[in-house]
Amino acid sequence: MVPGTLKLANEQYVYFDAEKGEIEKFHVTEGSHVQQGTPLLHIKSDSMELEQEQNQLEKKSSYLQIDSLSKQISNLNKNKRLRKRNEQARSKRTNRFRTYTVKS
Repeated sequence: MVPGTLKLANEQYVYFDAEKGEIEKFHVTEGSHVQQGTPLLHIKSDSMELEQEQNQLEKKSSYLQIDSLSKQISNLNKNKRLRKRNEQARSKRTNRFRTYTVKS
């Protein structure tokens, strides 16, 4: 047997960066078996929380704009139908009172 160290081909190193936040909790321990997508740790970051809050506010604002535009479209369609009915009624009244002249 030959002595040596076994290393994974796609092993990744993660370095702590204090500017990105504080490590609040580790979800795994060294040597744990994990699957892809398993959270390894939780980082608390004030800037990320503020950014997330800003994104939520922008999302809410977008939904309010969508709602407002939907109501405007609905009102425009309603007004279009009313104008069409009024034009049809006006046309019927005009046709009813139209006089015809017979030439001899």
